[in-house]
Amino acid sequence: MERRALWLAYGLLYWLGGCHAAVHFSMDGKFKIAFITDLHYGEDATSDSKNDQVQMTLLKAEDPDLVVFGGDMVSGWMGASKKGWLKAHWRRLTTPVRSLGIPYAITLGNHDGESFMSRRGVLAADKQLGQGLSLTRHGPKNITGAANYYLDIYPFASTAQPAARLWFFDSMAKGCEGVKRSWGCVGADTVAWATSLAKRLPPVPTAVAFVHIPLPEIIEVWKSPSTKGRRGEESACPLVNTGLFRALQGAEVGAIWSGHDHNIDYFGVFQGVLMGYG
Repeated sequence: MERRALWLAYGLLYWLGGCHAAVHFSMDGKFKIAFITDLHYGEDATSDSKNDQVQMTLLKAEDPDLVVFGGDMVSGWMGASKKGWLKAHWRRLTTPVRSLGIPYAITLGNHDGESFMSRRGVLAADKQLGQGLSLTRHGPKNITGAANYYLDIYPFASTAQPAARLWFFDSMAKGCEGVKRSWGCVGADTVAWATSLAKRLPPVPTAVAFVHIPLPEIIEVWKSPSTKGRRGEESACPLVNTGLFRALQGAEVGAIWSGHDHNIDYFGVFQGVLMGYG
């Protein structure tokens, strides 16, 4: 209840024109993230009801400090010709976090932008519906994708120096650097933007990245004997490697989490970086 009251107050400040509220570690130095991906709201009523139940059960049990929605949260093609479809299903998607007062952030998947709205339209709708709890940001307009941004997490009761950083990247839908038959990717121009930005930002002890379509390096992770989890299908990675993994290594990112592939949940370490699926 205390957290809900706090974030409702932040929400009021947001609607009055204030800036993003700072996110903090707890007093004991912990910060828990629930990563939820590929719920595909909007396909049928039964699946949507199960999604509602699973979200509420998970969030009440884990009580996270932040929820990251990892993309394909709606099946956008179902509402391609329906003007109010996206907002209705996005409202339902975010009802559990909003009812519990949990802040959240999203990274767009390949299907989220297939409805009546563009990818930036989805971000705008999310901010409108989020009641101040959405920490999602619009990325620069001069690079590939809409949802390219970062969030800093600060120590308890301080905003002097960030203690951790979360990166979010837009891997688009189909096609990568001119290869039309590829799945989407984080564009080379976006990688260059992130590389430059990371050099200007204050250093942090730990950083985590989220991107919907997994990087090609996730295939190498599966080859390691220490990897845990299952692989029920081929990894649907982009056919072009735009260098995001190396850029994130340079930014001292310690973990990269993805979605997209529904029958895979493995995770492991590749060249010192933890990589895995939601």
